[in-house]
Amino acid sequence: MVKKFQITIIVLFVLLIVSLLANAVFLYNKSLNSQSSEQNNQQSDDIYKPQLTVQETSFKCLAPYIQVGSSCCLDNNSNNFCDKDETKSQPETVNKKDYNSILCYYLRGDICTVVMLSGDYSQCPSSYFKSKNECESSSGISRGVVISALLNSDAVAGEEMIIKATLTNVGSTRTYYRITVNGYGSWASLDSISSETLSLDAGRNGDVFIKLTPNGDASGNQEFTILVIFNSETREQRISIPIN
Repeated sequence: MVKKFQITIIVLFVLLIVSLLANAVFLYNKSLNSQSSEQNNQQSDDIYKPQLTVQETSFKCLAPYIQVGSSCCLDNNSNNFCDKDETKSQPETVNKKDYNSILCYYLRGDICTVVMLSGDYSQCPSSYFKSKNECESSSGISRGVVISALLNSDAVAGEEMIIKATLTNVGSTRTYYRITVNGYGSWASLDSISSETLSLDAGRNGDVFIKLTPNGDASGNQEFTILVIFNSETREQRISIPIN
């Protein structure tokens, strides 16, 4: 009887042990299944979750543009500033008069002197004269010359001859004279003029020697002209020479 009771206790103990083990195995499998399910759900979410991919891109602005952040802006004057950000100053409008230069004359002592006036002048001011003649006429200055000529050698065809021209200053002030000759080309050639300029005080005279060589076939009375230029005026004296 006692032995039978002991066997029963042992059987119940074994069954308890088996039951505990079975329960432990069940709980362990349930835990594994739960972890596997969470992993599968995570993988599923990862599969169907949209993936956002950001790619960095590099770029370069071509002149006349410059890079500002992630964009380009215009820099026409190459000062590394965007033209749109620069303060543009409006050019000042300056009203300028048209200035010009004008030649006028004024009396300096007893001499009319030219001067260039620059400014807003359309004519010479009242204290000036527009021409030298006007200046001298207004100041009582007169200019003039008397021309005379004398054959100072024989006049023979083919041989050099000398004419002495005398200039007399009949004006009221010292005058500068320029002397030249023309009108001889058809019958003679000009060899020389002793002086092409003379400066004479009022009432004084001066001589100029003109050398001409008549052509070999020149004959009879031949003419040429002495020209004297002074103060924008010209005086002429025709000279007649008989050629032997």
